[in-house]
Amino acid sequence: MSFSKIAMRIFGSGTKPVLEDENGLQVEFDAVIEHTRDKSSVATKHAVEGDDLTTITDHVRPEEPILNLKIVLSNHFVTNPFNPSSLVKTVKGSLLGKVDDTISDRIEILHSWADKGDLLKYTSKRITMDRCVLTKVGDAITKETGDGSSLSITLERINIANAAEINIELKKPTGARATKKKSRSLLKKIFS
Repeated sequence: MSFSKIAMRIFGSGTKPVLEDENGLQVEFDAVIEHTRDKSSVATKHAVEGDDLTTITDHVRPEEPILNLKIVLSNHFVTNPFNPSSLVKTVKGSLLGKVDDTISDRIEILHSWADKGDLLKYTSKRITMDRCVLTKVGDAITKETGDGSSLSITLERINIANAAEINIELKKPTGARATKKKSRSLLKKIFS
């Protein structure tokens, strides 16, 4: 077995789940205990017109997905030889006696993102979800997490529409009398 395969089994692949904003600021999660992705649709409450059931298209509207995560944060960083940022954090922590991105720092960033509604991207080994906002952050300290912290967060993808301008040619009315009559009747309605 090669050295890299042995190291991967010991240290993992080097990719921790991460939440990132549009400016590149990242919050790394030490462990994701559970993730639940909900994808639903909303059926219309109104009557649907159609002769053939196969041609009906406006009877349901898909909702954007919602991702619920239960995560653990800790102040213990494991050095991974395949992840240079992990090595830098460990060396910096050893030399200076402190580590950036403590539990409280990361929770503060999460709360800030939730308050401001920043667009985020979540990336893990199994799931990638972009264009999402953080709608819930709940943190707890329990005996199971020791000096770490357990969090439950909810990410909701938002639908971003692009505005477009379309020029539409309008037919000019034929005959000046029809236009005058409409204008007069409209004025009568306004001033009556």
